[in-house]
Amino acid sequence: LLSCFVPENTLLYQIILYFVIVAIAEESSKYIFLKKRTWDNAEFNCQYDGVVYAVFVSLGFALWENINYVLSYGFSTAIVRAVTAIPGHACSMVLPESSIIVEGYSVLRYSEYAVL
Repeated sequence: LLSCFVPENTLLYQIILYFVIVAIAEESSKYIFLKKRTWDNAEFNCQYDGVVYAVFVSLGFALWENINYVLSYGFSTAIVRAVTAIPGHACSMVLPESSIIVEGYSVLRYSEYAVL
C-alpha cells in the first residue's frame, strides 16, 4: 500500500516504513498488551510496579522478535540485536508508557479512598 505513494527503492520509503508504520505497530501492541494485563490486576498497586511491568512487556516482545530474526537470519544477528534491540526495547517502553503507570496508579489510589 505504501508503494502506491512512494517508490520502494527510495530512502523516503524506508524511513516511512520503519520509523512510522513499524514503530507505531510495535509500540501500540506493547501498550495494548501492557494495559490489558495490568489495568485490573490487584498486584498493580504502586508506581514502581508499572515500570517493572512495562519493562517486562518490552523484553518479552524483544525476545519474540529476536527469536524470529535469529531463525530468519542466523546467530550473528542475535549478537547484534542483544546489544542494540533488547536495551532499545526496554528503554523505549518506560517513557511512552509512563502515562498508563501514572494514570493507573492514580485511579487505584482514588478508588481506595473512595471506598473508605
